[in-house]
Amino acid sequence: MGNKLSACSCAPLMRKAYRYEDSPWQTSKRRDGHLLRLWAEVFHVSASGAGSVKWQQVSEDLVPVNITCIQDAPNCIFLITAYNSQVDKILDVKLVQPGTRIGQASECFVYWKDPNTNDTWGLNFTSPIDARQFRECCSPSFKFSRKASSSYSLKLDPPSKSNKIKTKRKPLSTPASPNRSREPQCTCMTPEQYARLRAQQDHRFRGSSTLPRAQNRLTESTPMSIESLRQGSKVTAATSSTSLYDNVATCNASGGQAGTKQNACTTTANASQTRDRETATPGGKVGEYTMSSSSVATGTGSQTEEGQQQQQQQQQPQKPQQQPQQQQQKPQQQAPQPAQQQAPKQQQSQPAQVQQAGPSQQQQGGGGGGGGGKKKGGKGGAGGGDAGVAQVTAQVQQMSVVPTVTGSGGKGLYQIPRRQNKTGGTLGQRIQVDTNHFAISFKNPDLVIFHYDVAIDPDTPVRYMRPVIAETAKKHFPRAAFGYDGKKNLFSKGALPFGVAMTATVTIYDVERMKDKEYKVEIKKAQEINFASIVKYMNTGVDQPQIAIQALDVILREPSCVNPEFVRVGRSYFSKPDPRRLVDLGDGLHLWPGFYQSSRIGWRPFLNVDVAHKGFPVQMHVIDIIKDICRGQLPPELNDYDKVSLKTRVGNLKVIYEIPNQPNSRKIYKVNKIVGSALQERFKPEQGSAEITIADYFSRSKNYRLQFPKYPCFQVGSVANNSRIPCELCTLQGGQVVNKKMNETQTAAMVKAAATGTDIRRQKVMDAMRKINFGNCALLKDFGIGVSDQMERVNARILPPPTVGYDNNRTILVQKGVWRADKFIKPTKITSWAYVNMVHGRPPNWRSLCDNFPGGANSVGMEFPKNPSMVFEDQRENNRNLHNVFAQCKQKGVQVVFVAVPNSGDVYSKVKQVAELEVGVLTQCLREKTLFKMNPATTGNILLKLNAKLNGINHYVKDLKKPRILGKPTIIFGADVTHPSPDETSIPSVAAVTSSYDPAAFKYNMMWNLQDPRVEIIEGLQTFVETQLKFFINANKRKPEHIIFYRDGVSEGQFQQVMGAELTAIKRACQAIESNYNPPVTFLVVQKRHHTRFFPSSPAEGDGSRNNNVRPGTIVDTTITHPTDLDFYLVSHASIQGTARPTKYYRLWDEAKLTDDETEEMTYYLCHLFSRCTRSVSYPAPTYYAHLAAFRGRVYIKNRHINLDNLPRENNTVVAKPDFLQANPMYFV
Repeated sequence: MGNKLSACSCAPLMRKAYRYEDSPWQTSKRRDGHLLRLWAEVFHVSASGAGSVKWQQVSEDLVPVNITCIQDAPNCIFLITAYNSQVDKILDVKLVQPGTRIGQASECFVYWKDPNTNDTWGLNFTSPIDARQFRECCSPSFKFSRKASSSYSLKLDPPSKSNKIKTKRKPLSTPASPNRSREPQCTCMTPEQYARLRAQQDHRFRGSSTLPRAQNRLTESTPMSIESLRQGSKVTAATSSTSLYDNVATCNASGGQAGTKQNACTTTANASQTRDRETATPGGKVGEYTMSSSSVATGTGSQTEEGQQQQQQQQQPQKPQQQPQQQQQKPQQQAPQPAQQQAPKQQQSQPAQVQQAGPSQQQQGGGGGGGGGKKKGGKGGAGGGDAGVAQVTAQVQQMSVVPTVTGSGGKGLYQIPRRQNKTGGTLGQRIQVDTNHFAISFKNPDLVIFHYDVAIDPDTPVRYMRPVIAETAKKHFPRAAFGYDGKKNLFSKGALPFGVAMTATVTIYDVERMKDKEYKVEIKKAQEINFASIVKYMNTGVDQPQIAIQALDVILREPSCVNPEFVRVGRSYFSKPDPRRLVDLGDGLHLWPGFYQSSRIGWRPFLNVDVAHKGFPVQMHVIDIIKDICRGQLPPELNDYDKVSLKTRVGNLKVIYEIPNQPNSRKIYKVNKIVGSALQERFKPEQGSAEITIADYFSRSKNYRLQFPKYPCFQVGSVANNSRIPCELCTLQGGQVVNKKMNETQTAAMVKAAATGTDIRRQKVMDAMRKINFGNCALLKDFGIGVSDQMERVNARILPPPTVGYDNNRTILVQKGVWRADKFIKPTKITSWAYVNMVHGRPPNWRSLCDNFPGGANSVGMEFPKNPSMVFEDQRENNRNLHNVFAQCKQKGVQVVFVAVPNSGDVYSKVKQVAELEVGVLTQCLREKTLFKMNPATTGNILLKLNAKLNGINHYVKDLKKPRILGKPTIIFGADVTHPSPDETSIPSVAAVTSSYDPAAFKYNMMWNLQDPRVEIIEGLQTFVETQLKFFINANKRKPEHIIFYRDGVSEGQFQQVMGAELTAIKRACQAIESNYNPPVTFLVVQKRHHTRFFPSSPAEGDGSRNNNVRPGTIVDTTITHPTDLDFYLVSHASIQGTARPTKYYRLWDEAKLTDDETEEMTYYLCHLFSRCTRSVSYPAPTYYAHLAAFRGRVYIKNRHINLDNLPRENNTVVAKPDFLQANPMYFV
């Protein structure tokens, strides 16, 4: 219930300041499309390129947000509106579904992007239930209902004829969901605050519905980290799960005054006096750290009745006049340690960030109010005072469990720990390597650049934007030196000669439509950028100047962008290949060579230039494409398989349409889809005329008789116009950018052509630099920017390899990333196996297994019977047949079923779906080509997999406990999210999490989940981690004392987002295991998709292979890395083909306080624990297993229709048999 104000002196004024009956939403009679009304705080969300997210609060406080459906067909359009207490409309946006992604930053905070204005809006609801209601209501699968609902329990029947509204029950009132008679909360303000309110001097209180609150609660001041609090600060916090932000009051622990002669250390006492209509809630505390000079307290949050009782048992309310010195003498009595907190589940997840106020603020800030209420009590109030108070960014977890930190540079939610050794690590042999980074120099480091926003009307394809701006510059500022990103940003050396803004009209020839088109161009000054900010960032690592780096990158791209020889694709540029060196990838694609370039700020500014390759379509007539698909034949008509192949070749690509001998008919269209033949497709040539076929239309109106009238037509142009043209009149346009996933044959051909040794790759990079020709670029000279023409030589080290252990205490030293297998530590005994042949035509001989496996198994300590228990020859591919076969195997107690599958096709997916989802039997698939070349090496690799699948242990790293933290029970996680290709719009992303569960860190368990496409945050991570922790505890009979988390697939711009959601989920999972369980977490990001390569500085420094790569264990953690954070490049493997790609690691969080050397060594050692091979791999085993787990999830949904609007249900349909999972945790390797 709401707070009772009758006993408070400020109650009359607060009631006067806000009357619910005055608001426009309660008296509205319009109910036709009204769906939902929820209380929330309104935010405008912005994100910088560095990944820091800023939420600017628009509403002063909680306001009712209305969701109204104004259109339900063909698309649902929701109108989201909100008014403040002065009846000003503060939110009025439309949300269109399908097409709008609704994100969730925390349990209570949701956000979405308005496509009309490109603004991002956020709503901070009072509970996770309201946030979920909003997302469900505005989802694409929303079913329109005429009943309205709201978070304050008004249940409405459909409007009657008299248009009266009936309530099914009396509206209830809680601070989280107030009704129309709700009274605002009181935080027992100080006399000065009350006087300010009465005088209407503080705009924060004027008209507020929940008083008092701070304005703009998200600040950019640098806060204290959790570790600094542990060392020298005392923190008392109880944050509410009903808000993403609450307020903090600070005080001087030695007795300094706060507010008006009222010590801020009495905040808790004041909070305990705030009473609800039915019950009083003392200000609870969740954690405390000793501090010698000052303390920080947060306003208490809402609590359930059970939570109130628990906190009352832990802490008695203090008297208002209790001396702060007494509090300092017995800190352990003020609040229980985090391990003892027994908060309700709803309050277990607020990572709060305590931001320290300046000295004057510490002296003047007033105390924060208490949260009230039974069930879901209200939020605590803010501290008062003139100087402004310190802030808390609270996001779903309490400070006792979740780190309370900020992002690198003092912004965001998390503080990335800085490197401990400023000159890099010390472990290993020191060497030098060359890297494809080229130093950038500034003639004038204080150069000021002018940034302009560009708008072109009407909206035009990106390929026309640069010609439009070039024509505009030619007319209005021909002598200006500027760089243009091809979209909306223009950077010039000096101010352009038109003042603040200009508007111009230019005409450009449209090649595709073969006519002129007029464009209106508006250029408006945005800001001035000083390159000195880049120099400052290199020195401090704080406040990454993203806009300055973007400007530098755009200017350096200008020479490549204006070169007509290059075709730009993202950050890469490609040129037509030399006909003498043409590489055919198959299915109409040719390989085009190119280069990649990007500006990188390390210890100095660099330009990263690398080799790039991409497949481009060959210009080919569609009839020739059909002949290619049909193996040289032109059938009378195409079957369904041929139509699918044709769609794969030309779908979403441009074709040149032209009627023979009619050159004026030439046009360029994009193929939307394949439709019926020219004899089947009918339309009305004119309004009111009779329908005719497309074939008849061309014969009558175009004087052309179609040669292949039974071939399909293409639906082109606007989907609404439904224009169709015969495919025989089309030619696939060559050289256009293709964003489709290549098939296996094309991928293999590209890898073979692109994989080159270090000498050739180095030469290609240098050739690209000569093509760009930075040295003779007039634009760069105007800006005073220089780029070195030599690769940067950087310091590196070679980490010592670990020792690998096998049975009978035999150890083997790893040499050049490889070792020879010995008898397994824990070999398994196979007593029964079966063979199933799914290869037709010339089936392989299953007896090759009998000849090779028994001897191979004996050499590694395994047992393998010579003959199979069951053999199934020439089996059909349908699921029913497979189910019967696998069911028979399971009934006979077969341990593993070997399945021979074709070299390509979907048989593998069908086998895994039936065997693991339907029956629950372990399988080992063998490709046809593998069975035909069975030899001891192939047999040994298969046995490595089999032993791991059957719960055996192949080997261990003897020195794994050398990094001190791994000497304790440690669980190591690997996590990844794989996304579909851009053209696969109906396929979900797959998130997978693996975790070790044995002391040797060899055995792993895995979980996976389907989630919305291209969402990088792992949804349901808390459940994953909690389940994996229980699995570890069950296997080891003790809880892990340290958590290591390797997260793959995260870009630098997503660091804060991933940490805010996923570290929170990890901490929550620990608390779900046990309320006082809070093991230290080390969180590292693994990045493979980068373009940094290393080259030996001399041939003698290489690994001696034909590719002459740097040696395994080569690590670089200086010069080209972050100025202050710990990130490093590690080549942990011996590359089999081409130039080795180092893996980049970025340490985002480390509560275990590992040294830089320990972090690097631990990562390197984990690369030697992959079960499938006896060589170190390119990234740690847990991350590799996460890839395999995600791939298995992808296999499960192969050729299945997945409803993206109901993924929870879809997840339940692709679950492996429980008994199978329990018996074979590592079945996925």
